[in-house]
Amino acid sequence: MFERSKKAASNLKRLIAVAAVPALSVLAISLSPHPSNADAHALYVVSDESYLRVDEVAGDVFLTDGSASLVSRQGGSELALASGRTVTVTHQDLTFSTVSRQETVTELLARLDVRPSPLEMVSVAILDNGIEIIVNSEFVFYEHITNTTEHETVYQYNSSKPVDAVLQIAVPDEKRRVYQFLGLSEENDKYLKPYGLSYQEATYQKMHIVVVSQVFMGMAEAARTTTAAILAFHPKLVMMAGICAGKEGETKLGDLIIANDVFDYSTGKLFQDALEHRPPHRPIAGGLASFVNNALVNHSEMIFAKINEKFHGEPPSGCKIRFTSMGSGPWVVDTPQIFTDIRSHIVGNCIALDMEAYAVAMAADQMNVPWIIAKSVQDYANGEKSKTEAKSRAYAAFSSAYLLCEYISKMMTYIG
Repeated sequence: MFERSKKAASNLKRLIAVAAVPALSVLAISLSPHPSNADAHALYVVSDESYLRVDEVAGDVFLTDGSASLVSRQGGSELALASGRTVTVTHQDLTFSTVSRQETVTELLARLDVRPSPLEMVSVAILDNGIEIIVNSEFVFYEHITNTTEHETVYQYNSSKPVDAVLQIAVPDEKRRVYQFLGLSEENDKYLKPYGLSYQEATYQKMHIVVVSQVFMGMAEAARTTTAAILAFHPKLVMMAGICAGKEGETKLGDLIIANDVFDYSTGKLFQDALEHRPPHRPIAGGLASFVNNALVNHSEMIFAKINEKFHGEPPSGCKIRFTSMGSGPWVVDTPQIFTDIRSHIVGNCIALDMEAYAVAMAADQMNVPWIIAKSVQDYANGEKSKTEAKSRAYAAFSSAYLLCEYISKMMTYIG
């Protein structure tokens, strides 16, 4: 991602050509004679020559024609490096040093096992004393002009590595268990400033997964996070794992609830003496419904045996996968009256409640991206929530993350 900023300055004596590294989109120009510590990072190729030869560089290339004008050109080859040059590569706070061979920038990075993610870009500075390469997710650059001017903010996504699925989580305990399963560490979280997203990338079963974390619980934040994640990463599927409340007597702690329909139980019209419920519903896509029935519900016992084997702790027994309706509302509920009211006025067989599912599904539907939501029962909303969740939350968060990640590759075959 990158940001255009405002800057006023006088024209400098020497113009420097700017080019994009192959397969990355060009960002803009820098008219400063040399990058210094005071300058912002930029995507550039800096040369001591006043006229940089970039005929063979792939992507959109801007170079000086000897005056203040810039000419855009197209090429078909990657940027090649001469052999024998000292090269310094900086990526994720690590610095590598090597000597270039007769190779492209892409080949050099691969040789050092530096693999930029879809949201990272590469800057290349060709200097007298060597070559400096920086890989980063955000570059700020400036246009130096004679008069103050204003430029629109532009955000650009490098989609060279498509995202298969976004996995959204709402609370810290859910995040810890998802990270545990995928082998991630919170220390490596990245922040995508333009979209307000905290995220990490993972590869599981050859699927590229981006895990995004909500800032707060609740439907407003859930809808914002889902929308931002879809705009930023363009996933094929939106998934949500986490915890929920289950109907006492009809669910067990640890049961996995996969939503075949989600609804907002707090929506309606309030009259002077009554509330008329008008809950909007969002059904799961037909292909994913077939997947849940064929691959999950019918193999519930086997799946829980695998979950229990992976879980670090004492798992509950007799759990099942339930494919049923899930209600979402604005509150953390701890009274059995909530199920009584919902079953009396909205959905007669509702057995699961949360605070985000409807919003995630609504946002994904609006963006034409299929969704699947799996949450595990951690309490019964019966006035004893604090006692129950202390024992069951860790397992509930882990089991829902396991289910979605372990079966993601099969899930993809059902997305039409």
